[in-house]
Order: sequence, then C-alpha cells, then structure tokens
Amino acid sequence: MSTSIVEIPDRVSAIQAWRAWKLQVTPMQKPSSIFRVLAEPKVELVSLNYPPKDIWPSAHPLEAQCLNFRSVDEEWDRLVGANHTIPDEHCTCGIYAVKSLAAAAHYGGIVGTVLLWGKVIEAIDGFRAQYAYPGTLYLSEENWKHRHSLKSIYNVECLPFPLLKRHPDWKEQGGGLTSSFMTAANWTPVNFFLSSSSSF
Repeated sequence: MSTSIVEIPDRVSAIQAWRAWKLQVTPMQKPSSIFRVLAEPKVELVSLNYPPKDIWPSAHPLEAQCLNFRSVDEEWDRLVGANHTIPDEHCTCGIYAVKSLAAAAHYGGIVGTVLLWGKVIEAIDGFRAQYAYPGTLYLSEENWKHRHSLKSIYNVECLPFPLLKRHPDWKEQGGGLTSSFMTAANWTPVNFFLSSSSSF
C-alpha cells in the first residue's frame, strides 16, 4: 500500500479583506450591414499597480504570479529562489489586500471586499495571497452605471459607495473616512507603487 502526503490547509474558508480596483471600460461595436451599432461596453476590474495591469478574470480566481525572478535554467532558479511558492515570505509577490476599509478607500477607484485563499501571508496592515476573487463592490456615482455589467461578469453585489458608512468596519474605525473620499476628484488612483510582482 502506497502512502502519500496530504497537505492540510490552515483554514477551510477564504479570508475577507479590502482592496481597490480600477474600472477598465472598453467601447464595443457590433458589425451591422449598414450602420455600426454600439454595443454594451466591455467592463473589467483591473489592479491598480503598473506594470502589469492585472485584469481580474470572471468565474475563476486571479492567481498570483512572481515577476521578481526570470527563469533562466534549473540551476539559476535554484540559486536565486525563482521556484518559490507564491506568495513567499522572502519576496514581495502575491495579491495584496488590506485589513482596513480606510486603507482601501485611500487608493480610490472601486473599493470592495476581496476573498483570499490558498497560501496567504498576513502582515500588520494586510495580506498577500495566492488566489483572490472580488466580493462586494462599492461604486461611485460615476461607476454606478456599470453595476449590472459588473454583477453579471463577476457575480458580485454592487452597492453605492455612500453605503460604506453603514458598514461595521466604518464604525469600528470611528468613521475613519472623510466625505472627501466620495468626491469625483478622489476616484482616481493616488500616487501608488508596488513592485511589479505584486497585484494590488
């Protein structure tokens, strides 16, 4: 009888955290015999980091990749640690999320909850995960018109951004967000940079 090693997960459910995304809207056209008819635009959630802009897939999770190391050959990979698990304690790779609603709202864009699983590394203010999928999305007035597309693409709940004031995390943080976060001027990503291996 052969025995095999079974890896037992540390947890059986996903971790819920907060993050921000940018909304990518691509106009679409339907070919027509006489006129070009505009179709519904293609709407996608995109990570805020540059480069690369991770487009979040629908119906399956975003899987983290490490871009810090380029594979050359087996010996190179072993010496520089290119074949590590993702995320790794000695690297910056992984899909980033924060514990605080206020921290996520600071980045602007679309704020929402995110489910994290697989290998997850916890830090003081957040997490780096192997897999992630959007949870509830809170949309600004400007993005509200895309709620039906986002609901159907990602199968998530979409709520108006001002409803965050009713969220328990808002109250726990003492209403830590100011009303200025709800102005149109603050719905663009702020100066933000993570290494190219991270997916925030």
